[in-house]
Amino acid sequence: MKVLKWALVGLLLFIVVAVGGALTLVATLDPNDYKPQIAAQVKKATGRNLIIAGDISWSFFPWVGLNIGKTTLSNAEGFGNEPFAQFDAVGVKVALLPLLKKQIKAKKIEALGVSLNLEKNQAGKTNWEDLLHADQTAEAKPAERTGTEQGAVMAIDIAGIALTDAQLRYADAHSGTTLLIKPLNITTGRLAWGVDVPVSLDLALSQNDTALWVNLKGQLSADPNTGVYQGDGLDLAVTLKGAGLPPDGVAVNLGLGFSANTQTQTLQIKPLRVDALGIQAEGGLAVEQFIDAPHFTGQLKTSQFNPRQVAKQLDIALPPTANSKALNSAALAVDFSGNLNSVRADTLELRLDDSQLTGRAAVEDLKRLATRFDLALDRINVDDYLPPASASESASTGGTSPTATTDKIELPVALLRSLDMQGTLTVKSLIVKKLQLTDASLAVKAHGGRLEINPLKAQLYGGAASMVASLDVTRATPRYAAQIDLQGVRSAEILEALLGDRYVSGIAMFKTSLKTSGERISTLKAQLQGTAQASFKEGTIKGSKLSRQINEARNVLRKFQGKPPVTEAITDETRFSQMTMTATLHNGVVSNDDLFIEAPIFVGKGAGTIDLPKSYLNYTLSLAQPGDADKANRYLPLHIKGPFEQLSFKLEADKILKLRLKEEEAKAKARLRAEQDKLKQQLKAEQDKKQAELKAKAEAEKSRLQEQVKQKQDELKQNLEDQLQDQLKGLFR
Repeated sequence: MKVLKWALVGLLLFIVVAVGGALTLVATLDPNDYKPQIAAQVKKATGRNLIIAGDISWSFFPWVGLNIGKTTLSNAEGFGNEPFAQFDAVGVKVALLPLLKKQIKAKKIEALGVSLNLEKNQAGKTNWEDLLHADQTAEAKPAERTGTEQGAVMAIDIAGIALTDAQLRYADAHSGTTLLIKPLNITTGRLAWGVDVPVSLDLALSQNDTALWVNLKGQLSADPNTGVYQGDGLDLAVTLKGAGLPPDGVAVNLGLGFSANTQTQTLQIKPLRVDALGIQAEGGLAVEQFIDAPHFTGQLKTSQFNPRQVAKQLDIALPPTANSKALNSAALAVDFSGNLNSVRADTLELRLDDSQLTGRAAVEDLKRLATRFDLALDRINVDDYLPPASASESASTGGTSPTATTDKIELPVALLRSLDMQGTLTVKSLIVKKLQLTDASLAVKAHGGRLEINPLKAQLYGGAASMVASLDVTRATPRYAAQIDLQGVRSAEILEALLGDRYVSGIAMFKTSLKTSGERISTLKAQLQGTAQASFKEGTIKGSKLSRQINEARNVLRKFQGKPPVTEAITDETRFSQMTMTATLHNGVVSNDDLFIEAPIFVGKGAGTIDLPKSYLNYTLSLAQPGDADKANRYLPLHIKGPFEQLSFKLEADKILKLRLKEEEAKAKARLRAEQDKLKQQLKAEQDKKQAELKAKAEAEKSRLQEQVKQKQDELKQNLEDQLQDQLKGLFR
């Protein structure tokens, strides 16, 4: 016990002597006298100049304290005269006795005017490399954990931290990037493990012409012993200003709370509230294995907002739309998940005006931006979002050739070549260019510069449509291809929707296979190749000019037949029972030679060309009366020729007249030959009759003469017999 007693007395005397010595040292020594020695040691260790322009003061008991005034550390050689680091004042006071218990207890740590200047030159060398003296081999090996890291973390109790008017500058001469954080202010309340710490941060970050203001307030807590880190009631306000943004900038406010555990590697961010540009959003985020293999799930749901107002706040002028009420309402709800390599929208719901898009989408590979989707849209009228009719009409009409600007097709070639996308989209009701489609579906695939829609299917106007299309930008010149198949559709409604008028009506079948290439609309027309076939049943062809020409042709034909002209009124439509045709396209010229039209009042055949690049038609429609479809010389040619806007019609009556004259001449010759043959037959009959009569007369005369001869012979014989008898009688007398 005596030993213990004397030991305690000795320890007490040591403490008294040490404290007394420290007090004597502090009272008698002026640390400012050692500025040259301190600067020399820094010069020796780093090769840089340390200038302590301000005063230095210290304390040792019961607080180990150090206060340093304005101090500057020079830049590395070759990086200019701007200081590498400097500060106006730094003050730290740590309680001495708690350090003996592996505890840190400090008064408020204050730093004023801290400035750090980081640079990288054109060669990639930085101005802080010379300050790093750690052994490279040791850095490559895993660092051994200290006893403090293996066991309990040293306890801390700091009255607070105040970093005032700090700034950080980073300049990269190789990339031309300059980043400046000025000012940077951080203020905290009492710091201790597991205790809620009030935190306030504000900074201004600028890069080139862009500036960002950040203000954060809330409470943070950390406990390395349990691995639990939390934030409560955090309010983050961010304002972004720069080129392309409104003068007042864009403000974003976030409210959130979080809880993280480094031992279980879990992170929960909830609640999460975002308020920006008039959009309020709520959601949450959960992350697991955020150290070893992070993967996350979350939700985000916005309130209804006005996209036009959002664009206005961003100083973006949206183009006018045909429907002034378009882009006035939107909302988004999404459940998402992912990891460091992929992000998925497992449940997606987007509302835009009267349309609702649902489904799922994913970026399966963030490096390649490999996108996959399966989406469904209930209804949309695309025309509502197109430019107003007056604007589009002025761009598409007027009879002027397109300018180099309007003719040029601006494709995002670089994006298309990098695109990796595959997915499906269904639309219950779709209106585009006034075409009304239902139950539409399409499959899209894009990879390596080739975009394919295979297929697009839909129901429209009583029939079905199917299309396969592709765009290939793997070469310098983009290439296009399409195959379209329409079955049983009402053509009049389609043409009216596309062209504004019912040029041809009827139940139609249409198939085409097209391909072209080019960077301009005019080039696409000039390079157009392919085939097409079409048929129409029970329809009409619109146009009073055509109707007038058909009636004129009928009257010409009737005149040749000796019939009176038709007296029917000229109508705007020409009825037909069926119409069929096939065509080939070469360098933008459509060629057809097998048009056939069968109508109640005429039949028609057609052949000719349509030059799409020149908007020029050269076609011959040959007309005939019903029943004369197989008689070539009964057709009256009608030539249709000229620019699309100024077509001319010409009937070639003289041609059919020549044909008819030849026909009549042939008929006259045939009649003459028939009459000659008949006359010959009549003459022969008369000759044969006369010959028969003469023969009969000769035979009769011969018979008469023979009879006369016989009679004379008989008479002579009788006379001879009588004479003989008389002579005999005379003998016997």
